[in-house]
Amino acid sequence: MKRLWASAGWLCTALALAPSTGLASATATLAPGGNLNFNTAASGDPSPDATNDVQGYLAGVTAIHLLSPSGWAYSSVSGTSNAYANATLADAQAASYNTNYAPGTGFIPSDYDDTLSVYYMRTGTGASIKYFKLRTNGTNTASSLPLLWDYLGGAPTPPSSQFTYTSYDLITNFTDTSTGGAPTTWSWTFGDGNTSTQQSPRYRYNTAGSRSACLTASNTSGSGGNTCHTVVVAQVPSTTVAVGSSFNLDGDGLNDMQVLGPGCPPITNQLHMLNGAKYTTLNKDYRTITVADIGGGPISSGDFCVNVDYLEGFLVKASSGAIYKAWTAANNGSGIRLEFALLQAAPPEVPVSSFTFSSYDLIVQFNDTSSNTPNGWSWVLGDGGTSTNQSPTYRYSTAGTRNACLTASNSGGAGNQACNMVTVSQRPSTTVLQNAELDLEADAKNDLLISPSGGCPVPNKLTTINGTLYTFLSKDYRSITSADVPTATFTHSAGGFCVGVDYLQPFLVMSSFGAVYRAWTAANDAGSVRIEYSLLIGKERLFANGFE
Repeated sequence: MKRLWASAGWLCTALALAPSTGLASATATLAPGGNLNFNTAASGDPSPDATNDVQGYLAGVTAIHLLSPSGWAYSSVSGTSNAYANATLADAQAASYNTNYAPGTGFIPSDYDDTLSVYYMRTGTGASIKYFKLRTNGTNTASSLPLLWDYLGGAPTPPSSQFTYTSYDLITNFTDTSTGGAPTTWSWTFGDGNTSTQQSPRYRYNTAGSRSACLTASNTSGSGGNTCHTVVVAQVPSTTVAVGSSFNLDGDGLNDMQVLGPGCPPITNQLHMLNGAKYTTLNKDYRTITVADIGGGPISSGDFCVNVDYLEGFLVKASSGAIYKAWTAANNGSGIRLEFALLQAAPPEVPVSSFTFSSYDLIVQFNDTSSNTPNGWSWVLGDGGTSTNQSPTYRYSTAGTRNACLTASNSGGAGNQACNMVTVSQRPSTTVLQNAELDLEADAKNDLLISPSGGCPVPNKLTTINGTLYTFLSKDYRSITSADVPTATFTHSAGGFCVGVDYLQPFLVMSSFGAVYRAWTAANDAGSVRIEYSLLIGKERLFANGFE
């Protein structure tokens, strides 16, 4: 079904309206040349008047012409049922009203369809404004237009003008917080001769100082008075770069940006990147930019424009690789004023990987000697084993030669892979099966029993037997001498003792005859222990005052 909009002869297709339910509505029939006053007691209007609001005229069917100061609005609410029944005063107050009073102009409401659309009428001015919702109430003909309408309410109360503000550098964000009736217009004065009609404007003062900023909020019922606050702005620490000049962010001797002349209307100057520096615009509050915003890092080069606004922060990757956050606090004929701060320091040079190593038995001690301060290490040890320790100690399972490699890295990236051929061979040693005993001095009197772990982190534990004593030493097995014996405290291991597979975890054993041996476990596997040992002191009993 079609709706004709009659205004200087133009037509528009629209949806029809449907009946309202459960409302005490006013009804009337408008004829061409006839007048209609919406302010009647029958519509629920608490204060009816005698002023006609519209007049009928012939436009093929009967059309509605506005009489001053009335207005009309139309709302199509797609997908919403019962549009007329659900229309509210707030909807009517928020609508945009047509106030064309020229002869022969107006509108033709469609045949009634309540589901998707609604008309609003506004009458009166100022505090006397009233709002109605309107629909057809039958078939529109050339001689009559049946109408039905309901009173929605009057003009809102005037607002109480209120606002808050926050400032950064010379920019102030003003926020309307007016109470009472909802304002529809705002009149701001900023204390420096400039004004705004936005609801919550952002304003940049030209210089630091204090100003009296004021707001008058209004609606159809009038204004809510004039409220003022003293606004203080101060320039943040920043750097001004003149037009044509260059700027070095990180002090490395290479300029990163140059200010070029006009090329960014409506602002003045543009920024040109130098010496491989790059940028990325973020459109984010400069103050809230963190390392997390870097992502893959600045990627654009060349020239760019950015507004004078701390809410349009950007990143710059300097020629050194350091990354800065920045915003342009000023951009005028004298140049650009920048505030910037370091986000991420320039990465170090990648390491040059290198290492040395020493081996004893099947154990190799690797020592990182890489340059450029690595903080990450990736070792591949030639037998499928790996490590991320800086200088790992590694035990190969069998003798042989392997190609061991190191890649050292830091925040600048991974360095080269350095490799060395590593050869290990098994030392002369003795393997003792689990639950068997070892006679260190071949005197037919066993000194150590190998038994299941019983809580050790290795498969087997050692127990001294037949009066034998032991003690641990925190020393390289190879460097132990008889001089280490007099200061040692020997004890018996009734429950056995645990020792790691490591020549840096040796122990001493004193036999029942007083002979002292140094020893370490070169292997401790399921079912056996392999021990290397050697005599330190012969068969002499050690006393506190010397030897016997």
